[in-house]
Amino acid sequence: MSALLSNPKRLFNYIALFVLFLNFTNIYTILSGVLNIPFRYLSIGMMVILSLNVLVNLNIFLQVFKNKIFWFFLIVFCLIPAVGVVISPYTILRYFGYYILSGLLFVNACMFIYGEGSHLFKKAILASFIIALTGLILSYYFPWFFAKAFALKAAAEGAYGVWDQVQLGASVHSRAFGFYLQPNVAYTAVLFQLIILITTYFNRNLMARCLLYISTLYVILLTGSRGGLIMFIVFLTTVVLSEIFGGYRNQLNIKKSFFGVAHYYILLAFCGLFIVFAYEFFLQDAKNSLMNRFFLTFFNSSNQFALDNDVSLFYRLNNQLEYIVLISKNPISLLVGFGTGASAWFRFTGEISGVSHNNFLEKTFSHGLIVSVSMYGMFLYLLKSKASKLFHKQYGYNISLIITICIFVQTFTINTLFSYRLFPVLVAFWLMALYFPNDRSQKRLAPRP
Repeated sequence: MSALLSNPKRLFNYIALFVLFLNFTNIYTILSGVLNIPFRYLSIGMMVILSLNVLVNLNIFLQVFKNKIFWFFLIVFCLIPAVGVVISPYTILRYFGYYILSGLLFVNACMFIYGEGSHLFKKAILASFIIALTGLILSYYFPWFFAKAFALKAAAEGAYGVWDQVQLGASVHSRAFGFYLQPNVAYTAVLFQLIILITTYFNRNLMARCLLYISTLYVILLTGSRGGLIMFIVFLTTVVLSEIFGGYRNQLNIKKSFFGVAHYYILLAFCGLFIVFAYEFFLQDAKNSLMNRFFLTFFNSSNQFALDNDVSLFYRLNNQLEYIVLISKNPISLLVGFGTGASAWFRFTGEISGVSHNNFLEKTFSHGLIVSVSMYGMFLYLLKSKASKLFHKQYGYNISLIITICIFVQTFTINTLFSYRLFPVLVAFWLMALYFPNDRSQKRLAPRP
């Protein structure tokens, strides 16, 4: 601590880490209510702190952003959406501030990892993961806690603001939402954290990975999200196949055959089945449970949840068609989009019935085909990069492959995938792990490189 106090630059970097922690845990929304601080003022305060850190540690910023891929993400994913607010048919300045804050989160995460190493940052992600799980369990079993915080938040704003979108009555439908205030956002945040922890922090600890898998399955069941269960299966399948074909790493980071630990995965499968059955018979009404709806969706065609009868799926496809028809009317709109937040305006006017639940389509509608293709092109570029191959060689997992598969699959279920608070943090960690690998131990404060 004394070393930090004697070095203001490093102290600012750690203060910025605290702000990052508030964001990727989403606890700042709770603080807004508990401390009676209006949400917009709290956001402005966080942006000021993060901006000051960039100015104080400008030398680190310049070192990191010598690499063009960092500028690419900042411009395409943050600055263009922020500027796109002004061309929207209904300008919402809140969106401008949101993307500026996202850009600052990305920059400051990169700066902290460069200055202090990634090990401590991964510890912060682990703490965030534990908080995320705790929040989901609390929101499922003790929804009154969030209702109380909601009342404080509403009083602080003088209105219901963003919390009314959460509809805390989700707990009535037996769906956990945690500190992220929405089931789908919650499982996505857990998945993003899991990617970092599995591929780097616990890449040499099989038992810890299995514990993370079990706990993640449990909380995803609590969210009641079919998309969340599918994404967990996709992620776990990608990781296990990587270990089957490439081996796993022991504590000494030596490659070993997967078949030497196959029995652990068999045990893991039985534990997973036990959790599912326990969830089915003891935690929820079987008629409305997630596993029941999941089974009826994919394995029974004579019910309301089946793919060919699912009302939710029908409306999603119909909404997506409306998006495509509207954006195809004008070639200019197809290229540059209607602007950030435009889909909300068209839903208000009735030209679009509802959200698209498709991230690529949403980004094309807002920012145009050039930007949306560039966004997804970045994932394919990094997947083929030499840096990804070096990371795979060091950690035993191809983090670029895992992230790309998860993002591409989840694109077809969520329309705000690139707008989550944890997304710029995930990308910052990913890019720093590829281009500025620095995994030194943080048992003591290490000197700057």
